Amino acid sequence: MEGGKTWREAILSEDLKTLFKRFEVQIPNDASGKSFAGKLLKGDFLRDIVQDVRSLADGVVITRKIDRNAVVKPGTMYAFEIDIGRMGDKCYKDLTESGFLDQANKNLTRVLLIKAKSIGVIDAKLIVYGNCKYDVDRLDIYLQHIYEDFDEIAKLSAYKKISYYRNFVREMIDTFSTYNLDRVIIKSMDRVLTRENIRRVCFEVVVRHDNNYVGTVENTAYNCRYSGTVTRIKEILTEETLCDTARKLGSEICTGILMHIESVVQTTLSAELGKIKSDMSTIIFVDIINETVAQIFRTIYGVIISVTTFFSTIFRPVDVNSEEWRSLVADEVYFNIWKKRDFLRDSILDNLTNLCAKTREDFEFITSKLEKFQKRVIPEDQKQCKYIRY
Repeated sequence: MEGGKTWREAILSEDLKTLFKRFEVQIPNDASGKSFAGKLLKGDFLRDIVQDVRSLADGVVITRKIDRNAVVKPGTMYAFEIDIGRMGDKCYKDLTESGFLDQANKNLTRVLLIKAKSIGVIDAKLIVYGNCKYDVDRLDIYLQHIYEDFDEIAKLSAYKKISYYRNFVREMIDTFSTYNLDRVIIKSMDRVLTRENIRRVCFEVVVRHDNNYVGTVENTAYNCRYSGTVTRIKEILTEETLCDTARKLGSEICTGILMHIESVVQTTLSAELGKIKSDMSTIIFVDIINETVAQIFRTIYGVIISVTTFFSTIFRPVDVNSEEWRSLVADEVYFNIWKKRDFLRDSILDNLTNLCAKTREDFEFITSKLEKFQKRVIPEDQKQCKYIRY
C-alpha cells in the first residue's frame, strides 16, 4: 500500500488478468442496416469502458481522497484506512470527519483498508465491522485487510463498471419498446397534424403545372378558368401537402425518439453525455422514418383524392394561389387525415416496431454477453461478518 492519494494494487491471479485483458463489448454485425445499436454504442464511451476493464489486468487503482464534486467513473475504489490499534472513538471520529461517509456519488465503491499487526485477518474484519456496522451496511462498504491480495477488489471494480454499462443498454432496450414508440408517435401526431400546420404546409407548396410555374400564396394570383386545370392543380397540391406533412411528421417522430434517448443518457450516463450525443447525430433515423411515414401516407392519397370536392370553374375563375382556396384544399386534407388518424398511428407503430426489432435484438444480445462476463467477476461475499451479533 502506497502513500499517495492514488495508487495501483497488483492482482495475483493469472486467470483473472487474462479475463480482464480479453474483455470486449461485442456488437452484432448488421448486414441489413436495420439496427441502430452500433451507432448508439460505438465511440469514445465504449472505448473507455473496454479500456477501463482491461486496465484492471495491470492492477486496481485505489484512491484515498476525492473532491466532493469530482466526476468519477463507475467502479472507482475509494479507500479509508482503519488501524485496529487505534480503533475506538478517535478512529471513528476520523472516519466521519474525513468525508468518506458523506460522498453521495453512486459511482464510488467504498473500501475500508484494515491494518492489524497482531490480529488475524478475519478477526480484524469482525472488529471493524462491529465498530462501523451501521455505515458498512448503509453504504455497502467493502472490508479489505492490507495483507489480503486485491483480486476481489479488482473483481468488484469490474463488476461495478459492467453494471453501469449494462444498465444503460437495458434502458436502450426500453427506449425502443412499443409503449415508448407509441407515446412518441401520438405526441408527434398531435403537434404536426393540426389544421393550422396543414394549412401552413399547403400555403408553402410550390405548384408547377404543364411546365408552368404556378407558385405559392406568396406569389401573384394564378387564375384558372377550366375545371380540368383546377382539378389537376388540386391533385398536385393535395399530393405535395401530404408528402410535406409526412416528412414533418417523420422528422418529429425522429426528434421524439432521439430526445427520449438523450433523456436516458442524461439519467444513466450524465458524465458521458457529450460523447454519446456526438454519435447519436450520425444515426440515420430521419431518412428511414421519413420514408416509412411517407409510404403510409401514400396509401391514403388515393382515398383523399377520391373523396375531395372539386369546384366547378365554369362561371368564375379560381385563384389557386389564394389563401382562401388553398385553405379549402388544406382543410379537406386535414379532415381526411383525421378520419384516418387511428389507421396512421397503428401503421406507423407497426412499421417502427418492426424497424426497431433488430435494434432491440442487438441490445439484448449485448446485455446477455455483459451479464455473462459479470457473473465471472462477482466478488466473494463478505456477509459472514454481518451475521455476528454485537
